[in-house]
Amino acid sequence: MTVFNKFVKSFKSHWLLYLCVIVFGITNLVASSGAHMVQRLLFFVLTILVVKRISSLPLRLLIAVPFVLLIAADMSISLYSWCIFGTTFNDGFAISVLQSDPDEVVKMLGMYIPYLCAFAFLSLLFFAVIIKYDVSLPTKKVTGILLLIVISGSLFSACQFAYKDAKNKEAFSPYILASRFATYTPFFNLNYFALAAKEHQRLLSIANTVPYFQLSVRDTGIDTYVLIVGESVRVDNMSLYGYTRSTTPQVEAQRKQIKLFNQAISGAPYTALSVPLSLTADSVLSHDIHNYPDNIINMANQAGFQTFWLSSQSAFRQNGTAVTSIAMRAMETVYVRGFDELLLPHLSQALQQKTQQKKLIVLHLNGSHEPACSAYPQSSAVFQPQDDQDACYDNSIHYTDSLLGQVFELLKDRRASVMYFADHGLERDPTKKNVYFHGGREASQQAYHVPMFIWYSPVSRGWRGSHNGKQHLFDSLQ
Repeated sequence: MTVFNKFVKSFKSHWLLYLCVIVFGITNLVASSGAHMVQRLLFFVLTILVVKRISSLPLRLLIAVPFVLLIAADMSISLYSWCIFGTTFNDGFAISVLQSDPDEVVKMLGMYIPYLCAFAFLSLLFFAVIIKYDVSLPTKKVTGILLLIVISGSLFSACQFAYKDAKNKEAFSPYILASRFATYTPFFNLNYFALAAKEHQRLLSIANTVPYFQLSVRDTGIDTYVLIVGESVRVDNMSLYGYTRSTTPQVEAQRKQIKLFNQAISGAPYTALSVPLSLTADSVLSHDIHNYPDNIINMANQAGFQTFWLSSQSAFRQNGTAVTSIAMRAMETVYVRGFDELLLPHLSQALQQKTQQKKLIVLHLNGSHEPACSAYPQSSAVFQPQDDQDACYDNSIHYTDSLLGQVFELLKDRRASVMYFADHGLERDPTKKNVYFHGGREASQQAYHVPMFIWYSPVSRGWRGSHNGKQHLFDSLQ
């Protein structure tokens, strides 16, 4: 029998196994990083061969189920990142995943349906192959030894990498070891989650750090500073910036009271990084989370302000995230579940508190976060049809504008100012199923260009007009 005939016979007997290898290889080459592809493929194939030669069904299931589910999840995540953002999954995405709360995930399930289907298909395919006991394959002794060699070699290489990293940083990190080892396995994207976990631990270690500021406090004519952080807002969809639909009538009615910024640029296309870059001394060119304690809340506290953080971004994310490491320093923090308008009673209460101190009140909105159709009450919709993605997104902008109008009304008789900016923009591609989406690693300007303005109450002293200059937002807030 020729080699070709042997291959044909083997293919006929194990065509599902060959299909699994092909699907795994192509998906990882196209939608994931090609790093250490040989080791990952060997790990995948040898594990399947070992499990298929285990005669005990309970033991086979015990190993097969987590193995299959992890691989299917890893590949589905890679496909989602590649198809939606045009880039491979990375640690930035991993941080966003870890900071997503259950309510947010449920709201966005519609966006994930194709990838949930991919997960189900891959799980069934791999499970159908791995669960069947097959005596015609090489013995588990042979494949097991080969698998141990691959694992040992990968672990040795990962240890070498972690050791070099420890020498450079004078500290050994198990997260670096885990991250590096994951790159040699079929669960490649776990390496990004390990890096995200490392970032989480670093944040916890510095969250209670409070730097000492040498401050000089002067009277600016303003007693109440309200800072409103929007979410996922596109300049191109705001009539304040020339959009054809009237999405921002309340803000436009206040033009005489506004200093408008026309070229505001976010530091990142996702919240977990963009907000800290805006509210701390950190910067894009010299990013270091040890800069996070140098933030506006700590600064305002030391300047004698009464500080508040009011958020409709879920409290589920309040432990160990970059944004909440800033929020937790406020004297009073409030998290609400529901639409952004639920923050208004808490804002009113903060304003009514009797004090000789100046006040800094931060409102962190849910804004136009995907899916935009869920970002506002249906009774507040002004653009139709309500199931159209452009109408939904514009309605979310209009809803935020309405909230801003109510904030202006609360502050009109006070010596107050409101600074509003969005954490980042969104991409728009009408050819995609989800027309609006976050920018990826190579995001366009749409994902970075954000609205920003400062409103001054009629009884305060403030500069109005438009502004095109270059200035770091953190400097503007000081």
